[in-house]
Amino acid sequence: MKNLPFNCKMGKVSVSPADWKTGKKDSLNEPWFIRYRFYDGKTGKSKFVRLSNFNRVDSLEGRRKELKEFLAFDEDRLEKGYNPINGNFTENEFSRKIGEVNSKMPFEAALKFADSKINISEDTRKQETNNCKSSA
Repeated sequence: MKNLPFNCKMGKVSVSPADWKTGKKDSLNEPWFIRYRFYDGKTGKSKFVRLSNFNRVDSLEGRRKELKEFLAFDEDRLEKGYNPINGNFTENEFSRKIGEVNSKMPFEAALKFADSKINISEDTRKQETNNCKSSA
């Protein structure tokens, strides 16, 4: 069990296929995915997380590279306060105290904070949200 910020925890990460680092080309016929259980200590809720968009990559080396990079990315965002149960970054204490965007804030938290401070019409805000979703 790995401890994460905001009293959250992450269970053991499992990758399928188990021999993804050393397996032969026939492992491309199997579904590739990452899975673990996420625990939110604040709410007491947990979620089984399964990340599985790797089969779109056709080559063995490409799939290995993508999976390895995503493992690092996912762990990094969890350590920065990402909560897969609600899909948001938990605001950290530092950002609440100074009340401004800073280098310690995760990108999504900084974007939400900045969005809450600008005065725009609801139509513009909806368009802004749609633009962010379509570029993701």
